[in-house]
Amino acid sequence: MKDLQHHMTNRFQDMNPYEFEHFLASMFDDMGYTTIVTNSSGDFGVDFIAEKDNRRIAVQVKRYAKGNKVGVQDLNQVFGGKEYYNCDTSMLITTSSMTMSAWELANNIDRAWIWEWPDLEKRIRETYKDQFPSYFADDHIAIKFVKMVGKAIMVIISIAFAAAYKE
Repeated sequence: MKDLQHHMTNRFQDMNPYEFEHFLASMFDDMGYTTIVTNSSGDFGVDFIAEKDNRRIAVQVKRYAKGNKVGVQDLNQVFGGKEYYNCDTSMLITTSSMTMSAWELANNIDRAWIWEWPDLEKRIRETYKDQFPSYFADDHIAIKFVKMVGKAIMVIISIAFAAAYKE
């Protein structure tokens, strides 16, 4: 957990895939789910099962680089695993994004839950904001800086428009 801030800056690319799967299973535990991590090989397309409120979710994790998109074949794995493990729904979590074909399949065939990087990042921040308030809080120094620069730019633009309007 102490390295979470570091791992997030590079979308967990410095973690091996199994560490990342275990991190996400632990995060689901911290979100109130009970998780079962499957075998690292021969997992039938499911990295862990998350259970809550009598609902079983088959979760597939793809720790892909930013430009490497999740495709239809990745979703087919978790769809098959969902049936194998007798789950109610399937979920794919990626540090990247999905192809349009994968989105079409997810929306029309199985209604799978999908977390692309922005969704995953948001869930991590929500889950661990109390443990890392200085990093995950809305007033994080980087956010303050961006807001300050944005306000300065708006002031400059306003002054420029006011000067142009006078002429």
